[in-house]
Amino acid sequence: MIELLDKNNIRYVLFLNCTWRIENNTKIIATSADDITAEVGLIARSAKMIEGKKVLSFELSKFNDLFIEFSDNVYLRVFNIFSYSNIDDYNWDFCIPSEDLSFEITNSFKVKKGRYSR
Repeated sequence: MIELLDKNNIRYVLFLNCTWRIENNTKIIATSADDITAEVGLIARSAKMIEGKKVLSFELSKFNDLFIEFSDNVYLRVFNIFSYSNIDDYNWDFCIPSEDLSFEITNSFKVKKGRYSR
């Protein structure tokens, strides 16, 4: 789970269940395949790069890949994974708690709108 704030301090929550990477300028800092050891692993250390950063922009591709630009030239790229066997699994879930909204992107590239407070 990643908590995000936009420039108006609106809180968003992002759950990732697919491939992703954190970049700084054009350098890849960490990916979903890196060390997951709590607090000391590369993912934990790199995730701190986006903590407290303001979201400057969101971009969604036609295949529901997500690109988030943060302040200080830090980026999160989320890559949707297609699956014939697990079409109801989700790739990522973008939530707006203040509006009780959730947008889940499935492994079949579908968007499911729901409530955040399920």
